[in-house]
Amino acid sequence: MSRPDRRATHRALARIRSLCCLGLGGEIMVPQLLREVCAVIPSPASYFRWIGPDFAPVKTYSPDEPVSSVEHYLKEFHYKGESTLVRSVAETHRAPLTRDAVNYLQQVVKVEPRAYFRSDLYNVVMKPSGRHDMIALRIRQAGRPLGSLCVGRAAHDPPFAPGDYRLLESIAGFIAHGMARAPDIAPSFVDDGDHGLLLATPDGRVQHASDRGRHLLALALDPSQSRHPTWPNTRGPVPDLARLCKCLLDVASGEAGQPPLLHRRNPWGEFILRAYWLEPTDGTEPTRHVAITIKQRVPRTLAAWRRVEELPLTGQEKWFCLLLARDPARKDFADAMGVSPATTTTHLRNIFTKLDVHSRAELVAVLQPH
Repeated sequence: MSRPDRRATHRALARIRSLCCLGLGGEIMVPQLLREVCAVIPSPASYFRWIGPDFAPVKTYSPDEPVSSVEHYLKEFHYKGESTLVRSVAETHRAPLTRDAVNYLQQVVKVEPRAYFRSDLYNVVMKPSGRHDMIALRIRQAGRPLGSLCVGRAAHDPPFAPGDYRLLESIAGFIAHGMARAPDIAPSFVDDGDHGLLLATPDGRVQHASDRGRHLLALALDPSQSRHPTWPNTRGPVPDLARLCKCLLDVASGEAGQPPLLHRRNPWGEFILRAYWLEPTDGTEPTRHVAITIKQRVPRTLAAWRRVEELPLTGQEKWFCLLLARDPARKDFADAMGVSPATTTTHLRNIFTKLDVHSRAELVAVLQPH
């Protein structure tokens, strides 16, 4: 597990600060945030947990956690007194710790390490998920808890270094700022290129799913991602998928109806589900399997940010391009950037040279997401 060099770390931290200042809100920001954090502090197991004003966990996002693993954790540990082994979320956030980035084994685990390493919580949940060693970063604003960002490593990975704790604490304030959505943002959505595939029966039972497909389905159908006992169980019929399949079968049998298409928009983004039959059918023979594609779309602002961050520009030039990408007709760059009009003219001239474009229209075309 290689660590980024100093210049790469500096660039990644700049990306994180820029991301947190887009005004996207927590749910849209957090998946990208975890990717950026893990680029600075390599971690195969990360997650973000939202915390309510009463210090209770509200919802959790984990990019790689299998649904089955989450369900097992909730059933066997979360609701059965895991507090005998580790501090609860409320205890951790209320504790008078000297810093906000803490070592999980030292500050969260309440029993001796040997007892913890023998426990089912460690051997059934934490170790298989690559969470032998973890850093938990408390996210707070004006003393109010907002969430926890955790990065983890397996037993065979290098241990976290003291600088990793300092690095996380340096971005905690930006993360807190980024969790609030700007009040004037009414996002339009564009394709993200993120998609998955499901195989379902006509009654909406998932028979097979790619890892990404199951992950996106969970985001699309459970906006809270709270993982509570009523969290949608995709082992049984899923009503939304059953409706999609019925639309498909109605078309096959010649009945007037709706196309097998479903849109969902929630705090995680916009999702489009489409159903297709895998075997030819005229409605007289039951279709045994239905293919369902699921695609995620993200706010144009986030897509533009990703595109701008790929370009060989300075921080100020990237900010100029992001403002232009969000509003191609914009004129008042100087006020938004806090610089003089002459400086924005210089930025524009430098951008033209670096990107080999000759007009604002050409530049806007370059800034469009791929």
